[in-house]
Amino acid sequence: MNSCHVSLTHPEENSDLVTGLTIFRPCIDLRLWNSLYEILRLGDWVLFFPAEKPPIIVSDRKRAAHLPADMRESLGPIREVHSGSEIAEIVRTS
Repeated sequence: MNSCHVSLTHPEENSDLVTGLTIFRPCIDLRLWNSLYEILRLGDWVLFFPAEKPPIIVSDRKRAAHLPADMRESLGPIREVHSGSEIAEIVRTS
């Protein structure tokens, strides 16, 4: 119950550049969610998850400005968060 699998995606030509992070079967441990929040704060990262209309989770609403229009239309509303526990609650209730 306190483990999950994390996968990183990066371009073949630059393995130092991370372009995606996937978490399979996220655990309930708040340290995971706090870590995800800290990653969101690093730059233009967004978090979304499988749901009917998943929100686009960001640490700062301005960070979502770079998203392609079709992504913003197909996903749910932009949700600004300020902690890992907020992320966990959004995922739990969506």
